[in-house]
Amino acid sequence: MATDGPGGTFYIIDGYAQFFRAYHAIRTPMSSPFTNEPTHMTYGYVGMLLKLLRDYGPDHLAVAMDVSGDRGTFRTELYPEYKANRDAPPSDLKPQVDRCLELMRSMRIPIYGIEGYEADDVIATIVRTVRRCITIVLLIFATPTVVITTATSITTRVIRFRYRSIDVFRVEIFALPLNAL
Repeated sequence: MATDGPGGTFYIIDGYAQFFRAYHAIRTPMSSPFTNEPTHMTYGYVGMLLKLLRDYGPDHLAVAMDVSGDRGTFRTELYPEYKANRDAPPSDLKPQVDRCLELMRSMRIPIYGIEGYEADDVIATIVRTVRRCITIVLLIFATPTVVITTATSITTRVIRFRYRSIDVFRVEIFALPLNAL
């Protein structure tokens, strides 16, 4: 369904951005009746993933992850206050992230992350590597970040999943100077 470029389409998911979005989107606590493990984030994330596969049929799919946490990146070395005021993640998030990563591995969806770098950096690296032979589709789930904004000059479109809707942005929208956004 999705074969746009000569190598098809490559959808890249910002893992933690989507995990947090799913976590906060499903407000009713859910848990496994067998293990009592929290499942509301898992439910929301898997729903998004299945919708993506069903409605868009990507030729290639990968997930980019922050593997160093908020405080272990080169950005925090350059500027110690970077994300310094961010709260710790909820305690019931980690087991659900682990479950989603396990599911994606079982589906053979590649998961990329580099110690010391954020998912945005990983996404930009992937985009620069494959941009000549494939149509790139970046999946974002909150407000567009600077790296997404700069990366779109070499992509075809950016998709933002929202509750009950999907926004598709053309590159031209993001081709504005950063101060114009």
